[in-house]
Amino acid sequence: MYRKASITKEKNGRTAEKNQKIKERNNRRDARLTKENKLWMTEIICYLREKSLEEGRLEDIRQDITDMFLEAQERGETAEKVMGGDYKSFCEHVVESLGEHPEITREKRNFGLFIAWLPVLGLFSSGLWALFAWHRGRTWDLEQMAVTLVPLVVETAAAFLVKLGTRNLIPIPMDYWLRGKRKYLTLLCGLLFFTGEILFYIAGR
Repeated sequence: MYRKASITKEKNGRTAEKNQKIKERNNRRDARLTKENKLWMTEIICYLREKSLEEGRLEDIRQDITDMFLEAQERGETAEKVMGGDYKSFCEHVVESLGEHPEITREKRNFGLFIAWLPVLGLFSSGLWALFAWHRGRTWDLEQMAVTLVPLVVETAAAFLVKLGTRNLIPIPMDYWLRGKRKYLTLLCGLLFFTGEILFYIAGR
């Protein structure tokens, strides 16, 4: 099966010029592959490109796999045997051995932060809505109170459902906004919420 790709963090930040040189070298090495192995290599590269891998990392993988295929050829083995008969699983193993693209990891973290803060944003929005109702002199009743709670309920439910659906894919815990100094901002939003609801209740009765 596949040996872990020999790719280091230092390689990930290479210039486009260096990546192009590696690509040209890989093209020359691919020419030494048998016709069958070239076809497999084409399938592999197409599949890996669907993973949105950085060009430099893709060429590193390509170099690694080409080495494996060339060594297999010298032993009289086929690429299919090297891959264990399933090139897609083989490719998945390659990608897994690399870890995620840094940009994808960053995007996941940013999305995770947004989802984690949604309940607090809902708390803030509902508090403002209640203060607005109080300021406009609206009459308090259960229906009006329910209206002010819409942002809190909707955004909290959305955060819960997204977190439940993505499970461990998002690296931010849902109690992120209760940790460290962030809890003070959460407390302020909570204070705004309860102040707005209480003022609306007292003045609107």
